[in-house]
Amino acid sequence: MRADRRLAFEVLTAFEAVDSLRVIEHEGDRWLIEFHTPYPWFGRVHDFVTIESVTLTKPSRIEFSLVKAGKGLALLEDRFTFEDVDGSTRFLYESTFGMSWSVVGWLFGKIVMEPLMKRHMRKHTAEVKAMIEARAEHSRVYPQRGTASRSEPSP
Repeated sequence: MRADRRLAFEVLTAFEAVDSLRVIEHEGDRWLIEFHTPYPWFGRVHDFVTIESVTLTKPSRIEFSLVKAGKGLALLEDRFTFEDVDGSTRFLYESTFGMSWSVVGWLFGKIVMEPLMKRHMRKHTAEVKAMIEARAEHSRVYPQRGTASRSEPSP
């Protein structure tokens, strides 16, 4: 994305400003957060709630680990990684999940959950990228490399 990785990290860790989550605890770089994720199911949108431990490694990584969830989700480990590439940011999302219910859970995970999660995260990361790039266009603290800042005249 066309943004400094420090800005990307700050935008994604402004947890108090996000309506779809609730901070339960916060101590240093560790957070306990309740996430509310909408998901479509048979023509209706439902709310999937997870409680996750979030660990921040500024400004390079945000790690999420499932503490509690309902509806068969037994394992969820997500990671956002931010790498500086010539003043821009390579943003990488990785996820591992597992379902309860033995073989039935594995099949449900493979057939239903995996495609659902992929669609959701592709949409979410595209929205995040657009939001961060929009913020970067106006940032005085982290101006985009190769662009004039607001205080400098354009050539």
